Amino acid sequence: MILRLAEMKADFKKCDYPDLLLENIFDKVERSERHLEKKIREKDPEDRLLVISTYGRDDKLSKAVSKIEKWNEDLKFKYVKKTASSLKSMLDKSKNVALGICKGATTCCKRPRCKLCPMVSNEDFVIGPKKKKFRTAEGNCATKNVIYHAKCKLCEKVYVGKTITTLSTRVNSHRSKYYELVRTGTVVEKSDNEDHLLGLHIYQQHGLRFSEALSESYKFTILELCTPKNIDFKEHVWIQRLKSICPLGLNSHDPFGIPLIL
Repeated sequence: MILRLAEMKADFKKCDYPDLLLENIFDKVERSERHLEKKIREKDPEDRLLVISTYGRDDKLSKAVSKIEKWNEDLKFKYVKKTASSLKSMLDKSKNVALGICKGATTCCKRPRCKLCPMVSNEDFVIGPKKKKFRTAEGNCATKNVIYHAKCKLCEKVYVGKTITTLSTRVNSHRSKYYELVRTGTVVEKSDNEDHLLGLHIYQQHGLRFSEALSESYKFTILELCTPKNIDFKEHVWIQRLKSICPLGLNSHDPFGIPLIL
């Protein structure tokens, strides 16, 4: 096994996969225990029929079944009570995400003093490589857990980002880094935190220095609604789909360290 892993690791290195990514993955594989025997799931020793009902909704059913159990000793039932859906779970956006992706346009939240409202695209699609159109998810400035698309209006290069906070909060982070860059004149080096990339692009490539430059240079669109569990994977998918890694786009790297697949 160790020999085969070494061969596989060498093949991945030839494809320019990052060394740190490979070390972490292969170390984890080597430490994992090997289970060659098939696990046999033990059956429930109680030979009973399940009666699944929700609290307060199926009391009549439970009472009727319990009477049958008294009349016939051969029939045995196991009662399972489930909590009914609350109003919050039925209206919560994360619930809607789990049930299916809602397509639509990115719109303004219309909150007082929201700086992102003038920057939203009001579109229900984005244009990718080779003029391919991708439909996007419905949302606004106050939507959380999203993959978003920022397009420079000056050169049409795009950036794909993620946020578990509201989209407006995330864009404020981009804006804050641009203000810092204009104030200090210090170019921030590339790192895992990409808050500075949008401001750095218009500062270096387009020579913009005034305070409202970032707000006037980008349009934002929500690409997809996610959960915190799968948001990194979804960001990776959209970065590869829209080819947004530098020099084609504004992203500095893929979240999993995977080179751009052309």
